[in-house]
Amino acid sequence: MDLSLFPFSHSPFPISLFPFTFPLLPIKDWPLRPHKKLEVWKNAMELAKSIYKVTELFPSSEQFGLAAQMRRAAVSIPSNLAEGAARSWKKEFLQFINIAQGSISELDTQIELAKELGFISQKDYDSFLLRLTVLSKQLYGLTGKIRSKNMKA
Repeated sequence: MDLSLFPFSHSPFPISLFPFTFPLLPIKDWPLRPHKKLEVWKNAMELAKSIYKVTELFPSSEQFGLAAQMRRAAVSIPSNLAEGAARSWKKEFLQFINIAQGSISELDTQIELAKELGFISQKDYDSFLLRLTVLSKQLYGLTGKIRSKNMKA
């Protein structure tokens, strides 16, 4: 069979490893995942990057302690939004938003502890608390918007 007749017949994966093919589109033309359209997801990603940067300055004794916990909590926020946005059911998305809210509270506590231990400055502390407050408000707004939409229950 002449595969050149099929527009999507050229796969970057060997047929034996991946039995179906994808179009070879430039990455900029790929369809966006639903979470990438959410402003709250974008803000959560920026916060996670900031947490990674500030925890690099923590004492080496904390790299597997508080620093690692802060990183996991920070990454959990956009990750749960991404997973929830990909779900078909409104109830599932709301559950993942609730988990993201929990991660915000967890990170808030860890930032407080980092400040009390002298690992972050007052300026960073204030900035992180403001950003967490904004994220939390955005999540409450998103929850209200989802509940008001005529989506699958």
